[in-house]
Amino acid sequence: MDFDDRQALYKDLLEHNGKDKQIIKAIEELGELQHELCRAVLGTPDIHHITEEIADVEIMLEQIIGIFQINKWNIPEEMYNKLTRTFIRLHEENEDEHKGCTGTTSKD
Repeated sequence: MDFDDRQALYKDLLEHNGKDKQIIKAIEELGELQHELCRAVLGTPDIHHITEEIADVEIMLEQIIGIFQINKWNIPEEMYNKLTRTFIRLHEENEDEHKGCTGTTSKD
């Protein structure tokens, strides 16, 4: 199904179910992905189920973008900003961990 077909389906779903129901559905799908990820952390990952839940979440995210009329071209910019902040924070933490380390050892 191409982008235009998906958008037409999302429009039909929104008209049939209403905005609130589709938002709740998005929350449910996020919860199902969370559940699968928790199972993975506990040692029982099911890659197929995780993949299915990611697909469900991505479908719902496309709908959320439409419901709230989010400019989808702003999302990569926000991702870039967040990843840049994460990169900086990670390197600052690494520098803090190594402060005071001279690489020499004491000899008594």
